[in-house]
Amino acid sequence: MQTEFESSSSPTNGKALRVTFDADAVKYRQKKRALILRNQSVDNTSVGSEDIDPRADLPAPEEVGIRPLRFPQSHVRIAPREITLQEWEGRVVQIQGRLVIARLVDITAGDTEEAEEVELPLDDVTEADQALLRPGAIFRWIIGYSYASGRKERFARVIVRRLPIWTAREMSEADREASELHDAIFGASEDRAASAG
Repeated sequence: MQTEFESSSSPTNGKALRVTFDADAVKYRQKKRALILRNQSVDNTSVGSEDIDPRADLPAPEEVGIRPLRFPQSHVRIAPREITLQEWEGRVVQIQGRLVIARLVDITAGDTEEAEEVELPLDDVTEADQALLRPGAIFRWIIGYSYASGRKERFARVIVRRLPIWTAREMSEADREASELHDAIFGASEDRAASAG
């Protein structure tokens, strides 16, 4: 059973503090103290087992007696939440002054081919990502709403992929290796044409 009362002020901050008493814990402490005092005053070593609580030799529980209740603070911050309305994956075609011309694949619609072309202001890209923008660079363009502190704000975010761009030489080497692997597995295309004819 717990009893609560409110004190007029707290020594730490001068605000009212709500305190809870655990009546069972207080009674337990009082009974244990009385038994210890009685045993110290009596000159005998035998005490009836019904006189001592079986828990009398155990250490007292951690939270007994008076303990303050903690109230949640009123200035709790809620983590911002975002809702994505539209998302594209883009490939930079060229950069003209402060504009980025790119071809887009509509991720939201589930497209797999570039179907749109757009001119994005370079200012929509963070300074760290602007250095990565060059023809062939891949990026994500996300438009949505952000909810924070009770406000709804619209955002547009451009995130540049940080994987390296393949050069023409690297792609031709990859094609050559794939062709050699294909010929090793299935035989040269000239040999297959001769055996079929």
